[in-house]
Amino acid sequence: MTGSLRSFFAIVFLGLVTSRLNAQSDLLYGVFPWQWNASVTGSISNISLSHWADGGDEYSYVAGLKFAIDPSWSDGRWSFIGSWDGRFATFGGKSLPPRKTEDRLELNGKIGRVIWSTDSRSLSLHVTAFVNLLTQFLPDYDFIGDPKGTHYISNFMAPGYVTDGLGLDLRSDSLNLSVTITPIASKQTLVLDRGIDVTYFGVDPGRRTESSLGAYARITFAHDIFERTRFNVKTILFSDYSERSTVDLSGFAELDFRVTDYLTVFTSLQILNDDDMKIRLYADLDGDGSSDDFAGIGHGIQLYGQLGVGVTVSF
Repeated sequence: MTGSLRSFFAIVFLGLVTSRLNAQSDLLYGVFPWQWNASVTGSISNISLSHWADGGDEYSYVAGLKFAIDPSWSDGRWSFIGSWDGRFATFGGKSLPPRKTEDRLELNGKIGRVIWSTDSRSLSLHVTAFVNLLTQFLPDYDFIGDPKGTHYISNFMAPGYVTDGLGLDLRSDSLNLSVTITPIASKQTLVLDRGIDVTYFGVDPGRRTESSLGAYARITFAHDIFERTRFNVKTILFSDYSERSTVDLSGFAELDFRVTDYLTVFTSLQILNDDDMKIRLYADLDGDGSSDDFAGIGHGIQLYGQLGVGVTVSF
């Protein structure tokens, strides 16, 4: 873990020291200096969820904040692509007190070297090394066992997930598409807060970290499919070689319609599946037609759908 984090933040530090702030247009895999694309989005949306680990009430109204920073650099052969993605949302529902429904901090760094490209460089293949860090900002509380929310069950870097590896990256300029495939990747689960039950996240008692080797794939796509309408997809798959029957999945798809330069109507769907992570299961136990009754701890596919409007400021 320590080596992975040192490598990642060394890349980040190098980028911050040697770059200057520029507005970024479409990403080209030719020669360009350090460039940055940053945005902040505030949104109000209606959600529909199933087995969502952060909880929430079915069909709640959510206020959210999202920020993104995407640095990139290339000298024609070598390239660096990074991303900083932060999301936080709170809901107001009819059966639970105000609480967060989304809390996510994801950092990515990817260094690649071109080994093949078309004459126009619209399609290129890279040998790439990457590192990904995924965690949350604030504690999450057990409102089911403790309605007053005095006992937290997760926190910053508890859990934290660090994945790194070396593989191939196929990129398309025209589609803003990247497909990264890594036959051997390392995934490490960290629970650094000593007040949290490590077994809740698949870590053995008495330990703070759990490491595994497996195959990794990451697919990102961002393209205007119609005028003023953009479709974004990000999918991450990890198959642990010691547990060949399971595949960890993190999927996100979003359709944005730009009403103006600042106002956007959007719909999105997140899918998460990790058998090592226990989640709170909900069902319609009281027969009121809403799946908001606590049904125990277990495993399941998490779904989080949104339909809303957002105001975005880019810089």
